[in-house]
Amino acid sequence: MRNWENIFTWLLRISLLLSAILFFVKGDISNGIGAILSFFISLLPLWLAEEFKFKLPWEIEMFISLVLVAHIVLGEGFEFYRYFVYYDKILHFSNSIGIAIFVFFAGYALFFASRPKLNIGFALITVFLCTVGIGALWEIGEYAGDVLFGFHSQGSPIDSSLVDTMKDLIYDMIGGALGAIATAIFIRREKKAEVID
Repeated sequence: MRNWENIFTWLLRISLLLSAILFFVKGDISNGIGAILSFFISLLPLWLAEEFKFKLPWEIEMFISLVLVAHIVLGEGFEFYRYFVYYDKILHFSNSIGIAIFVFFAGYALFFASRPKLNIGFALITVFLCTVGIGALWEIGEYAGDVLFGFHSQGSPIDSSLVDTMKDLIYDMIGGALGAIATAIFIRREKKAEVID
């Protein structure tokens, strides 16, 4: 990771800690805990690199921190979810593309590094289904948070909870499909590079 990218990623992580302090000062305990958990999640790439010598591409590392800041700092702290009706949809769409690419790179690094014959169709379906599955788990998490802690995560100013959830899953599906297409392009380029070499 280049110096400016490292600095930017750490600034994102620090903003999560600062937002946690502000949440606690305001008496918003649940979001304070969420911000602290998000900070530790943003450190996962460092832990993977240290424990398993598995280094994620810097883009993925930065993307993880960016997603967490977009949700906790902007969405919850600055209340973008309330003030911008489609903010949630934009996050679902962009996050799904990023998650799809992350799932592919993780799988590629863990399972395909030994260079077995890679079936593009199988890889794309796996990436797509994993992305949609993660989106569904997120929605279940929102529902659990609403029921157990009264977060009011589901629903929007223009949609009921059910319609909002279904739209979120549709955006996850579209983002996952685009992420799968991006991975297909990567696989084809890799295969061409192997032929040239």
